[in-house]
Amino acid sequence: MIKINHLAKTIGNKKILIDVNLEVHSGEIVGFLGPNKAGKTTTMKILAGLLNPTSGEIIIGDGKIPKDDISSSVAFIPDYPLLYEKLTGREYLNFIYSVYNLDNSSRNGKIDYMLEIFDLAEQKDDLCGNYSLGMQQKLSFASAFLRDPKILLVDEPMNGLDPKSNKMVQDMLVEFAANGGTVLLSTHILDIAERICREVVVINKGKTVAYGTIPELKNMMHIESGSLIDVFLAVTDKQK
Repeated sequence: MIKINHLAKTIGNKKILIDVNLEVHSGEIVGFLGPNKAGKTTTMKILAGLLNPTSGEIIIGDGKIPKDDISSSVAFIPDYPLLYEKLTGREYLNFIYSVYNLDNSSRNGKIDYMLEIFDLAEQKDDLCGNYSLGMQQKLSFASAFLRDPKILLVDEPMNGLDPKSNKMVQDMLVEFAANGGTVLLSTHILDIAERICREVVVINKGKTVAYGTIPELKNMMHIESGSLIDVFLAVTDKQK
C-alpha cells in the first residue's frame, strides 16, 4: 500500500507541495491527476526515495520513509526514461538484475522474456542511446517488471508509445494490480485513468483537492453526466 498524510516539500523559498494526501491499497490502480506544475512528479520522486520530504507522513508497504529496504519493493517509471545510453538493451537489463541482486538462476530466461513481450528482442544488442523514445520507455517498463516489485509508481507512462504498446502497458498494469500489486499512475491522458483506475486523486498547486471514485467526484461537483475530463476541469477550475 501507499499512504501519504499532509506531505509538504519546499525547495529554496518555493513551496512545491503544501498538503498532499492519498491512499492506494494492494490490488488497486489509483490515478494521480493534476495540471502542469501541480506537484505530481515531485510527489512521485519522494515516494521513490529520490527526494526527501520537508514534512508529512509517508507509508510504503509496511514501513515509513526513510527505510533502507523500501527501494527493493518499489519501482519508479519516470516520465522520461533514464537509461545508460552506452549499454545495449540486454546489458541494461543485466545491470538492473545485478543492482537489485535478483535470483541469478532465472536471469537469462527473465531477461529474454521481458525483451520479447516488450518487442525489443531484435534490438537487444543495440545501444540504448540509439533507441527511439518509445523503445526507451518500453525498456524502462521491462526493467521495472523484471524486479517483481510490489508497488509501481508510474509517471506519464505512454510517452512515445505506439497504440499497440500503449494497450499492452495498460493491460500489464491491470494484471499487476489484479495479482495484488499497488499502482499510483500519473497521467494527462484522462481516458486511460477513467478506463483502468479504481479511484483518482486530483492535486493542484501542491494540494490534494479531490479524491474518490469518478461517480463520487461527479456527485461532489454536481456533474450529472460527462467524463473524467469534465470532473477534472471542474475541480481544477474551482481552485483558481
